[in-house]
Amino acid sequence: MNRSRIVDLGIAMFFFIILSFAFCLDFDSAGMLEIGDIPLKKVCFFKRLTNLDCPFCGLSRSIVSFAHGDLTSALSYHLLGPCIAVFMSGTIITIIYATQNRLTPVVEGKIFRYLCTLIALLCFVFWGIRKIAI
Repeated sequence: MNRSRIVDLGIAMFFFIILSFAFCLDFDSAGMLEIGDIPLKKVCFFKRLTNLDCPFCGLSRSIVSFAHGDLTSALSYHLLGPCIAVFMSGTIITIIYATQNRLTPVVEGKIFRYLCTLIALLCFVFWGIRKIAI
């Protein structure tokens, strides 16, 4: 198995774990994420260092809300959360298909790299818009 295929499978497993946790997590009465009755603390290092929201703040809550079928809340936490959840799901399916059919690994394709870059840029754009709107 070549290196690119191993990276593909690693990405698929990482995305699968993220999406699996999204279905397992829930919100407490204060709107904080929790698993079971155990609250999860905020771990954003950017926010801890600068006391500012980062371009990805709200993304976890958005993906969890989307996984639970609450599109309105998902969009209110982060506009790109549902898009990223769909991107991760599509990437998993594409990697499985490419691996089974011995096609070019997804990470070697331009489309995957362009979509990752586009998502990151859009996160920064929406971050800037939120900063201006405040």
